[in-house]
Amino acid sequence: MKKGKIKFFNHKKSYGFIVPEDGGSDIFLHMTELEKSGYKGINIGQRVSYELGANHKGKQQAVNIKIIQS
Repeated sequence: MKKGKIKFFNHKKSYGFIVPEDGGSDIFLHMTELEKSGYKGINIGQRVSYELGANHKGKQQAVNIKIIQS
């Protein structure tokens, strides 16, 4: 699983972005994927692990998100 930090998350619009620890482009994160993983929200700066998947339009996004406890 990849790891990163939450760079941005808009709770009203239900999406945000993860900055990967290993560099590269930011990864899109949608609230539905957080909910599938059992979370009701997330905060900027939180560390997460995730896998890469595709949304219904075939675009890359984070799936199987887990919040890493400090």
